[in-house]
Amino acid sequence: MCHLLTYNVIDISCGLSHNIALGFEKNSDTGPQDRRLQLVTWGSGANGALGLSSHDDIYIPVVNDFFNSHNIKEAHCGYNHTVVLTSKI
Repeated sequence: MCHLLTYNVIDISCGLSHNIALGFEKNSDTGPQDRRLQLVTWGSGANGALGLSSHDDIYIPVVNDFFNSHNIKEAHCGYNHTVVLTSKI
């Protein structure tokens, strides 16, 4: 679980019944050049739309840890899916 107020949110996208936010942690110990965007998801987990290990509905924003080792460039919600564009680290 995370609190969106602890992030510098730079983008939000909404699907039919799920949402995502992209942002940087405000209190990160790393310099700006070393920080990576984090994907935060919440809402309906149907069809794996949240990209988490379960299809449960999540009502409180959570960081999607799968992308911790990826350099996220952008992310968008569709009707019941999420697309994340990454680049090699």
